[in-house]
Parts: sequence; structure tokens; C-alpha cells
Amino acid sequence: MKNLLHTIIENNRQMQHKMWNDKLEFLGIKVAFSELVTQFAQQYALTARYSLPEEEPSCPREYGVVLLRVLEQGLSNVTAHSGASEVDVIVDDNEDEIMLTVRDNGKGLAAGTGMPADGAAVGQYGLRLLRERARLLGGALTLATHPEGGTALTVVLPKPAATA
Repeated sequence: MKNLLHTIIENNRQMQHKMWNDKLEFLGIKVAFSELVTQFAQQYALTARYSLPEEEPSCPREYGVVLLRVLEQGLSNVTAHSGASEVDVIVDDNEDEIMLTVRDNGKGLAAGTGMPADGAAVGQYGLRLLRERARLLGGALTLATHPEGGTALTVVLPKPAATA
């Protein structure tokens, strides 16, 4: 029992460490996102562009974590399923909401299925978890074929009302 408890505690510690992102925590969304996209482009030899607001997005920490996880899932899906050569990461921040879109120029989704054109289940559990996280914050996550081709993963999170 003691060994089992120690193993559980150690696994929990390792999972928490993997979920922690120093750049997001201390330098903000802009730095964390730009570095992640740049590293992704170098690692997979793809063209990856990002469009971030001029100012650091103003949102609570839990929003930044959800946005980062959606970005990671979107980039993971690009390499696993899309066959894309280009990826665009766009963050829009306004007074009412913050939106992240990860868009590629790959195969897109098979018509009417919501699944990748290659027939694989796209991060099914990962997307389900992210949808739930977005819903808990009052937002929504969508995965769709982009009108110009490829796939777009988008999360929209409404900003919490300011307290007086």
C-alpha cells in the first residue's frame, strides 16, 4: 500500500509538472504562444505563422491554460492527421471575449463526419476534454473544415464580467 501510494503521488507530481508552463505563467500568452509555434515550425519543417494582439491579452490564468491546451491539441492534430504544409495561429482579444484559431491547409474533415479525411479519430478524448474546459468557462470549442480548405480548431471564451 505504501509503494502504491508513493507511485500515485509521484505520478500526480509528474502530471502537474508537465501541465505547468513557465512562459505562460511568468511571461504571458504572447511569449508562450510565439515560442510554441516557432518550435513547432522548426520541429516539423512546416510554415507556421501566428497573429497575436499587440497588447498582452487580459484574461484570468485559467483562460490562458485553456488557450494553451487548445493550441497544443491543434498543433498535435496538424501533425497527426492533416498533411498540412502551413499552419496559422490567430488570437483575437476584445473587451467581451478572447478567441484562438488554429487553421491548417491540410486535407480537412471528411464531409459530414467531423473526422479527419484520413479516417482517424482526431484527438477524440483530447477535444472532448477541451470542449468541457471551454464550457466550464462559458465558451465553446469547434472543429470544422475551413472555407479556404484545411481544418480550423477554434475556441471562444467570454471574458468574465468586471467586478466593482
